[in-house]
Amino acid sequence: AYAIPEENGRITCISSMQNPFDVYNKVVKILGLPAEKIRVIQAATGGGFGPKSDETQIDVAAYACLAALKTRKPVLSVFIREESVTVQCKRHAFIIENKTAATEDGKLVAWKSTLYEDTGAYISKGHLVIARATFHCTGPYEVPNVWADGYCVLTNNTMAGSTRGFGAPQAHFAAEVQMDILAKKLRMDPVELRAKNILIPGSLTATSQKIDDSGLEVCFRKAVEESAWHQRRREYEEFNKRSMYVKRGIGIALLYHGNTLGPEGEDFANVHTRIERDGTVIIQTGLTEYGTGAITSLAIVTAETLGISLKNIRVERPDTSAVTSAGPTVASRTTVIGGQAALDAAKQLRSRLAE
Repeated sequence: AYAIPEENGRITCISSMQNPFDVYNKVVKILGLPAEKIRVIQAATGGGFGPKSDETQIDVAAYACLAALKTRKPVLSVFIREESVTVQCKRHAFIIENKTAATEDGKLVAWKSTLYEDTGAYISKGHLVIARATFHCTGPYEVPNVWADGYCVLTNNTMAGSTRGFGAPQAHFAAEVQMDILAKKLRMDPVELRAKNILIPGSLTATSQKIDDSGLEVCFRKAVEESAWHQRRREYEEFNKRSMYVKRGIGIALLYHGNTLGPEGEDFANVHTRIERDGTVIIQTGLTEYGTGAITSLAIVTAETLGISLKNIRVERPDTSAVTSAGPTVASRTTVIGGQAALDAAKQLRSRLAE
């Protein structure tokens, strides 16, 4: 983080991050300054993967701003590799116990999960991660009876926090292992077992969300077809009978993941759009770009709505002094939530131009 003291007493902080307003609000609180005395700008950020929406980005920004406040000189705060490895949040370790009940022909009828999440010495986002992991405990399968208990446990281990998938990968890994064990016990092909229970339009998830899209089923069947699953499985079984030391195998795993925040927070976004005298359309938002290209979707939506070329649109860097909060840039929500805000803004601008 780079902090620059200004003549009016304000401190401008430029730093690599996912959520400028989260950093802004916490730095204001840490330094005890009036809100107008802190300005946060997202630096070019090449990769976030979750940890850049967590505590470390707040810490490094606060260090720089505090030093700039005391010295009235520009300050650069950087973690050396050892410090970064020590304090940057890691993916949560889990212990997951699954019990399943199924009919003889492989139809799931009940599922019980107990999930223990090691969040380290500080809770960070642990209470939210365990919730999402618990939601996904049955994997992408329809089960009429589900009992799930999730525990976020504080330990003396390194702090864990926000990482890509946010608890779902751990839950899905355990669920898929469980499905393979069940298939073996029932003497069923793992693909056949999954096909009997996969979420399809009309199915209910463990939290009673009704599925209205067939994408998972289409993807699943295409993967089975393209991999020549049944042929390879027979070939490998014959090979493994002949080979004592070298073994071959083929596996399949399914998952689904809820985009946007859901019960984890308020899902909103703000996009500010204006036209310059030369006809350039400027887009400003608190949502950030960190290598995914998602911010470009806001420009595409705006260009199509206004009927102009994409080259006539410029997206400004996120700046807390120029825009209002757009919520966090996490959970693949930029295009879904931010895109809708960009659409609304472009429609309003188009209406004013028509007047």
